[in-house]
Amino acid sequence: MYLQELSILNLSQQIKDTQPRVIFFVGQYHNNFPKLEEKLHLTSNDRLLLKEPIDKFSMKIWNDEILILRVPHPAHFSRISNQARNVVLEYFKIFDQCETMAEFKEVIHHKLK
Repeated sequence: MYLQELSILNLSQQIKDTQPRVIFFVGQYHNNFPKLEEKLHLTSNDRLLLKEPIDKFSMKIWNDEILILRVPHPAHFSRISNQARNVVLEYFKIFDQCETMAEFKEVIHHKLK
């Protein structure tokens, strides 16, 4: 348990230090994701809903500045896992073409209508 807590603390500090614009989380989460979010002391944690829910994929925006994409590990070969990875790449390409998070949210909002 100590190693798990230390790992979460270490990752939260790395995120704070590097200030990434995008983070891809792949693989099993074992209920550690809320613990990481708690350590980051997020001021906002917005889940972006998709037009058609896709199992094994989620997208959030932390503190209105970091895009969080969660998908299955690439070694998992099921049809739904492959679909989730394809969708995440589609959203990442859209994000990469946007200048700001506000622009990305607007594009996603129009895409989902």
